[in-house]
Amino acid sequence: MANLCTYPMWNHDASHSACWQLNCDIEGGDVRNVPSTGEDCSRICRDDPNCNNFVHFNGVCYLKWQGVMYAEVRNRRKAKDGAVCGFLTPDFNYDSTNDVWWGRGCYFGYGGDRMSFAGDSSKCGQYCKYLRDTYNRCFQFQWSPIDGNCVVLPTADYSWSIVSTPTHMDTICGSIFHF
Repeated sequence: MANLCTYPMWNHDASHSACWQLNCDIEGGDVRNVPSTGEDCSRICRDDPNCNNFVHFNGVCYLKWQGVMYAEVRNRRKAKDGAVCGFLTPDFNYDSTNDVWWGRGCYFGYGGDRMSFAGDSSKCGQYCKYLRDTYNRCFQFQWSPIDGNCVVLPTADYSWSIVSTPTHMDTICGSIFHF
C-alpha cells in the first residue's frame, strides 16, 4: 500500500489512511466543525465526502476541503501550538484479477496523451489491463463518478507523486506499477 506521508515530519495513520502532524494548522477550506477527540478527527474526515484534510484544536475537529494536490495541502500548513493537522490519503488496493493497484479518493493531475470511455469503475482496470497486455498502452487510469468516464494514460509519464485531491472523494485512480 502506498504511503503519501513520506514528506518529513508527517506521521501515517494507517487505520484511517491519513497523514498528520503536531502543532500545525491548514488554513482555509473550512467545511464544518464538530466536537471530537484528536484520535477521531481523521476518521470523522474520512466519513465525510466533503472533507480531505482536517485540523483538531481544543476538542474540536475542523473538517476542510482543499481541491489541490496532496503536496500542496502539506505545504499549506502553518505552525499552531497544540493543534494537529492532517490530510487523507487514498486507500490503495491490489486487484489480482487485472494486476493493477487502485485507490479511492485520488486522481492524476495531468494533461497530454490520454484516452477515455464511458463505463462503470470496475471496467476501468480491466480496460487498462487489456490495453497494456495487447498494445502496451496503459500504465495508469482514473474513473470519476461525476461524468462516469474512465481515463487511461497510455504512457508511463506520470508518477504517484502527482496524485491529486479529486473534486469528488469517490474518484478512483490506478496503476499497473507496484508502489
